[in-house]
Amino acid sequence: MRIWVHSQYQKQVDQYTWNQDLEVPIIAALHGTDEDVANSIITTSFVALSKGDAGYYGKGLYFTSSAEYALPYFASKSSPVVLICFLMTGNSYPVIEHPKAEKNFMGQALMPNFQSHYVICRIDGNPVPYIVENNSEPYYDEIVIEQETNVVPFYFLKIAKNNLLPLAIDIQKRQEKMRQDDVGRNTTIRVIDDSAASVRRHKNDSSSSDDNDIPLNNYRRDPSE
Repeated sequence: MRIWVHSQYQKQVDQYTWNQDLEVPIIAALHGTDEDVANSIITTSFVALSKGDAGYYGKGLYFTSSAEYALPYFASKSSPVVLICFLMTGNSYPVIEHPKAEKNFMGQALMPNFQSHYVICRIDGNPVPYIVENNSEPYYDEIVIEQETNVVPFYFLKIAKNNLLPLAIDIQKRQEKMRQDDVGRNTTIRVIDDSAASVRRHKNDSSSSDDNDIPLNNYRRDPSE
Protein backbone atom coordinates (compact mmCIF):
# COMPACT_ATOMS: atom_id res chain seq x y z
CA MET A 1 0.00 0.00 0.00
CA ARG A 2 2.77 2.41 0.88
CA ILE A 3 4.41 1.68 -2.48
CA TRP A 4 1.18 2.61 -4.29
CA VAL A 5 0.83 5.88 -2.35
CA HIS A 6 4.40 6.74 -3.26
CA SER A 7 3.66 5.98 -6.93
CA GLN A 8 0.84 8.55 -6.83
CA TYR A 9 3.25 11.09 -5.38
CA GLN A 10 5.71 10.31 -8.15
CA LYS A 11 2.96 10.99 -10.73
CA GLN A 12 2.57 14.45 -9.20
CA VAL A 13 6.31 15.03 -9.53
CA ASP A 14 6.54 13.69 -13.08
CA GLN A 15 3.77 15.89 -14.49
CA TYR A 16 6.07 18.92 -14.14
CA THR A 17 8.76 18.75 -16.79
CA TRP A 18 11.09 21.00 -14.82
CA ASN A 19 11.61 18.15 -12.35
CA GLN A 20 13.56 16.26 -15.01
CA ASP A 21 16.50 18.55 -14.29
CA LEU A 22 16.06 18.95 -10.52
CA GLU A 23 17.47 16.77 -7.77
CA VAL A 24 14.85 18.01 -5.29
CA PRO A 25 11.33 17.99 -6.83
CA ILE A 26 9.04 21.01 -6.89
CA ILE A 27 5.28 20.59 -7.23
CA ALA A 28 2.31 22.98 -7.24
CA ALA A 29 -0.42 22.69 -4.61
CA LEU A 30 -3.27 24.67 -3.02
CA HIS A 31 -3.74 26.19 0.42
CA GLY A 32 -7.21 27.53 1.24
CA THR A 33 -7.57 30.24 3.86
CA ASP A 34 -9.06 33.65 4.69
CA GLU A 35 -7.99 36.82 2.87
CA ASP A 36 -6.36 38.38 5.95
CA VAL A 37 -4.27 35.28 6.55
CA ALA A 38 -3.43 35.05 2.86
CA ASN A 39 -2.20 38.66 2.83
CA SER A 40 0.01 37.89 5.82
CA ILE A 41 1.42 34.87 4.02
CA ILE A 42 2.13 36.91 0.91
CA THR A 43 3.93 39.51 3.04
CA THR A 44 5.97 37.20 5.25
CA SER A 45 5.64 33.86 3.41
CA PHE A 46 4.42 31.06 5.69
CA VAL A 47 6.50 32.31 8.63
CA ALA A 48 3.27 33.38 10.36
CA LEU A 49 2.12 29.77 10.22
CA SER A 50 5.52 28.26 10.86
CA LYS A 51 4.31 26.29 13.88
CA GLY A 52 2.14 24.41 11.46
CA ASP A 53 -1.06 22.45 11.87
CA ALA A 54 -0.89 19.60 14.38
CA GLY A 55 -2.99 17.66 11.91
CA TYR A 56 -3.97 14.08 11.17
CA TYR A 57 -0.86 13.25 9.18
CA GLY A 58 1.91 15.08 10.98
CA LYS A 59 2.71 18.54 12.26
CA GLY A 60 3.33 21.00 9.44
CA LEU A 61 1.78 23.12 6.71
CA TYR A 62 -1.03 21.38 4.81
CA PHE A 63 -1.66 21.51 1.05
CA THR A 64 -3.53 19.54 -1.60
CA SER A 65 -3.48 19.31 -5.38
CA SER A 66 -7.31 19.22 -5.49
CA ALA A 67 -9.47 22.35 -5.40
CA GLU A 68 -12.51 20.14 -4.74
CA TYR A 69 -10.89 18.58 -1.69
CA ALA A 70 -9.74 21.98 -0.39
CA LEU A 71 -13.14 23.63 -0.82
CA PRO A 72 -14.64 22.79 2.61
CA TYR A 73 -11.57 24.32 4.27
CA PHE A 74 -12.03 27.77 2.72
CA ALA A 75 -15.75 27.91 1.79
CA SER A 76 -16.74 28.99 5.31
CA LYS A 77 -14.24 31.86 5.46
CA SER A 78 -15.62 35.41 5.41
CA SER A 79 -13.39 36.25 2.45
CA PRO A 80 -12.11 32.96 0.99
CA VAL A 81 -8.78 32.83 -0.80
CA VAL A 82 -6.85 30.03 -2.45
CA LEU A 83 -3.08 30.31 -2.63
CA ILE A 84 -1.37 28.31 -5.34
CA CYS A 85 2.09 27.52 -4.05
CA PHE A 86 5.28 25.84 -5.15
CA LEU A 87 6.43 23.17 -2.71
CA MET A 88 9.90 21.71 -2.38
CA THR A 89 8.81 18.33 -1.09
CA GLY A 90 12.30 16.87 -0.76
CA ASN A 91 12.28 13.30 0.47
CA SER A 92 8.55 12.61 0.86
CA TYR A 93 7.17 9.87 3.11
CA PRO A 94 3.97 8.11 1.98
CA VAL A 95 1.61 8.00 4.96
CA ILE A 96 -1.04 5.27 5.12
CA GLU A 97 -1.71 5.31 8.88
CA HIS A 98 -5.27 6.17 9.89
CA PRO A 99 -5.35 9.02 12.47
CA LYS A 100 -7.37 6.83 14.87
CA ALA A 101 -5.04 3.87 14.62
CA GLU A 102 -2.81 2.90 17.51
CA LYS A 103 0.21 4.01 15.51
CA ASN A 104 -0.50 7.30 13.78
CA PHE A 105 1.04 10.67 12.92
CA MET A 106 -1.58 12.92 14.51
CA GLY A 107 0.24 15.94 15.91
CA GLN A 108 3.57 14.16 15.49
CA ALA A 109 6.75 15.42 13.87
CA LEU A 110 7.43 14.25 10.35
CA MET A 111 9.34 11.03 9.83
CA PRO A 112 13.09 11.51 10.44
CA ASN A 113 15.09 12.23 7.27
CA PHE A 114 11.94 13.19 5.35
CA GLN A 115 10.93 16.75 4.47
CA SER A 116 7.26 16.09 3.71
CA HIS A 117 4.44 13.60 4.09
CA TYR A 118 2.17 12.54 1.23
CA VAL A 119 -1.26 11.00 1.82
CA ILE A 120 -3.93 9.64 -0.52
CA CYS A 121 -7.31 10.48 1.02
CA ARG A 122 -11.00 9.92 0.55
CA ILE A 123 -13.26 12.98 0.35
CA ASP A 124 -13.88 12.65 4.11
CA GLY A 125 -10.18 13.20 4.87
CA ASN A 126 -9.39 9.65 5.94
CA PRO A 127 -6.68 7.71 4.12
CA VAL A 128 -7.76 5.45 1.28
CA PRO A 129 -7.49 1.96 2.84
CA TYR A 130 -6.86 0.05 -0.39
CA ILE A 131 -5.28 0.46 -3.80
CA VAL A 132 -7.61 2.17 -6.27
CA GLU A 133 -7.17 0.59 -9.69
CA ASN A 134 -7.67 2.49 -12.96
CA ASN A 135 -9.22 5.54 -11.25
CA SER A 136 -12.28 3.42 -10.43
CA GLU A 137 -13.25 5.83 -7.65
CA PRO A 138 -12.23 9.38 -6.72
CA TYR A 139 -9.36 10.03 -4.36
CA TYR A 140 -7.44 13.12 -3.29
CA ASP A 141 -4.20 14.01 -1.59
CA GLU A 142 -2.76 15.91 1.34
CA ILE A 143 0.81 17.16 1.40
CA VAL A 144 2.42 18.12 4.70
CA ILE A 145 5.49 20.36 4.59
CA GLU A 146 7.66 20.73 7.67
CA GLN A 147 9.62 23.90 6.86
CA GLU A 148 7.93 27.11 5.71
CA THR A 149 11.09 27.94 3.73
CA ASN A 150 10.15 25.07 1.38
CA VAL A 151 6.94 26.84 0.31
CA VAL A 152 6.62 29.75 -2.13
CA PRO A 153 3.13 31.25 -2.66
CA PHE A 154 2.74 32.06 -6.35
CA TYR A 155 -0.90 32.90 -7.14
CA PHE A 156 -3.46 34.66 -4.92
CA LEU A 157 -7.01 33.72 -5.94
CA LYS A 158 -9.87 35.52 -4.22
CA ILE A 159 -12.96 33.34 -4.48
CA ALA A 160 -16.51 34.68 -4.77
CA LYS A 161 -18.75 33.08 -2.15
CA ASN A 162 -21.81 32.95 -4.44
CA ASN A 163 -21.53 29.32 -5.47
CA LEU A 164 -19.38 27.95 -2.66
CA LEU A 165 -22.14 27.01 -0.23
CA PRO A 166 -23.98 24.58 -2.57
CA LEU A 167 -20.67 22.95 -3.48
CA ALA A 168 -19.63 22.65 0.15
CA ILE A 169 -23.03 21.16 1.09
CA ASP A 170 -22.70 18.61 -1.71
CA ILE A 171 -19.27 17.55 -0.43
CA GLN A 172 -20.58 17.35 3.13
CA LYS A 173 -23.40 15.04 1.94
CA ARG A 174 -20.86 12.81 0.21
CA GLN A 175 -18.73 12.75 3.34
CA GLU A 176 -21.70 11.79 5.51
CA LYS A 177 -22.81 9.08 3.08
CA MET A 178 -19.31 7.64 3.12
CA ARG A 179 -19.32 7.53 6.92
CA GLN A 180 -22.75 5.88 6.95
CA ASP A 181 -21.64 3.33 4.36
CA ASP A 182 -18.62 2.52 6.50
CA VAL A 183 -20.82 1.98 9.56
CA GLY A 184 -23.34 -0.04 7.54
CA ARG A 185 -20.64 -2.38 6.30
CA ASN A 186 -19.12 -2.50 9.79
CA THR A 187 -15.92 -1.43 8.06
CA THR A 188 -12.70 -1.61 10.00
CA ILE A 189 -9.95 0.46 8.47
CA ARG A 190 -6.92 -1.77 8.41
CA VAL A 191 -3.85 0.25 9.02
CA ILE A 192 -0.57 -0.96 7.64
CA ASP A 193 2.60 0.05 9.40
CA ASP A 194 6.16 -1.11 9.06
CA SER A 195 5.39 -4.31 10.97
CA ALA A 196 2.45 -5.35 8.79
CA ALA A 197 2.82 -7.47 5.70
CA SER A 198 -0.70 -7.76 4.26
CA VAL A 199 -2.81 -5.14 2.54
CA ARG A 200 -6.48 -5.11 1.75
CA ARG A 201 -6.64 -4.53 -1.97
CA HIS A 202 -9.41 -3.22 -4.18
CA LYS A 203 -12.31 -5.67 -4.43
CA ASN A 204 -11.38 -6.43 -8.05
CA ASP A 205 -7.78 -7.23 -7.17
CA SER A 206 -7.17 -10.20 -4.91
CA SER A 207 -3.37 -9.95 -4.94
CA SER A 208 -1.38 -8.77 -1.94
CA SER A 209 1.67 -6.62 -1.37
CA ASP A 210 4.38 -6.41 1.24
CA ASP A 211 5.10 -2.80 2.08
CA ASN A 212 8.18 -3.73 4.03
CA ASP A 213 10.12 -4.30 0.79
CA ILE A 214 10.28 -0.62 -0.13
CA PRO A 215 13.51 1.19 0.82
CA LEU A 216 12.08 4.18 2.66
CA ASN A 217 15.33 6.13 2.42
CA ASN A 218 15.37 6.05 -1.37
CA TYR A 219 12.33 8.13 -2.33
CA ARG A 220 14.31 11.01 -3.80
CA ARG A 221 14.00 11.05 -7.55
CA ASP A 222 17.13 10.06 -9.44
CA PRO A 223 17.71 12.95 -11.89
CA SER A 224 19.30 10.53 -14.32
CA GLU A 225 16.05 8.61 -14.80
